[in-house]
Amino acid sequence: MTTSLHDATAAELVTRLRRIEGQVRGLQHMIHRGDRCIDILTQIAATRAALTAVGRGVLRCEIRRAVDAGGSANESIADVLTAVDLLAGR
Repeated sequence: MTTSLHDATAAELVTRLRRIEGQVRGLQHMIHRGDRCIDILTQIAATRAALTAVGRGVLRCEIRRAVDAGGSANESIADVLTAVDLLAGR
């Protein structure tokens, strides 16, 4: 059995990604205008935090999938650890 993002969760994540898309466009404008570096860095930090929140939502889906998969506990744990490593950038 494969667990994918529920419709409500997917819609929420897409909304967040669209907001992030706008933040990235805003960053481009800030750089073109020559805004202060600290202001640009603040916006980068906010964008990164928003993208991390999306990643956590997808990670929750993967944890549910691993638990519901019905395979061995070792496989489920390995799948979840792989997902965590991906989110952590390892």
